[in-house]
Parts: sequence; C-alpha cells; structure tokens
Amino acid sequence: MAFRPVGVAVIGTGRMGSFHAETLSRRLPQVLVAVADPARDAAERLAEALGAPRAYTDPAQLWDDPAVDAVVIAAPARAHADLVVAAAFAGEHVFCEKPMAVSLADAARTIDAARASGVVPQVGSDRRFAADWRAAAHCWTPGPWAPHGCCGR
Repeated sequence: MAFRPVGVAVIGTGRMGSFHAETLSRRLPQVLVAVADPARDAAERLAEALGAPRAYTDPAQLWDDPAVDAVVIAAPARAHADLVVAAAFAGEHVFCEKPMAVSLADAARTIDAARASGVVPQVGSDRRFAADWRAAAHCWTPGPWAPHGCCGR
C-alpha cells in the first residue's frame, strides 16, 4: 500500500476559510486538495492561489472525492451542524470553526453523527491557548491547589 498524505478540503472561502486554507497550504504542502464555496469565483480563486487541484460549489461534491479524507468547515455558523453531520456520514473527519452549532439540539446531532460514523470531530477555538483562557481553565479545574477549583464552584 502506497503512502499518501491526508487530503483536506476547506468549506468556505471567507476570512476563516481562507486563513485555514492558507495555513494548510503553507505548513503542510500537498494536503489541501479542494476548496468548496457556493460562490464559484471565490472557490476557484482561492484554490488556484493556493495550489488546490479542485474547487467545488457544493460541499456534497467533496463527499464523493476520493482525495478528501477530512474537511475544515468555515462556512457561516448557521450551516455548521448540517455540514458536520453530512461530512461525518460521508466518513470525513471534521475540523469545524466555532461554534459547532447554533443550538444545543444541533450540537447533540453533530456529536451523535460523529460517534455513529466513527470520525474524529474537532471544534476550533483561536482562544484555546491564550494566556487568559488558560488561566480561567486552570481556575475552574480542580487540582492539588484547589480540590474544588479555585473559583469556588
């Protein structure tokens, strides 16, 4: 069996989609295999600029592309849950920009789809490693310094 890098497609060509696509193409050459956006010109322009071989106008086209193993979802938030569910049931691993859904019911639906499909989902958060957020997480996490968390939960 020949080795090939994981193929990643980016859904959405706005600010965050472009950011993720550029990051992939710069840090992991050959990994960005497709870009999808309903605006054909935007999808084609970003794919061409970054060397992605394919541009699609419908994310469902990604599910049939054998080069795609995972997707980055950076579409408008109202579409996140449906895209995560569709990607999961297509067998694609998912990195979804925050929020993963706009309701708790949709969030549960995305988690259920990932579990049922055996794919790995991840929700992106640009603040995850920021010092203030790490301090807050430390504060709320019980440990030897505070058995119930230092914020008195």
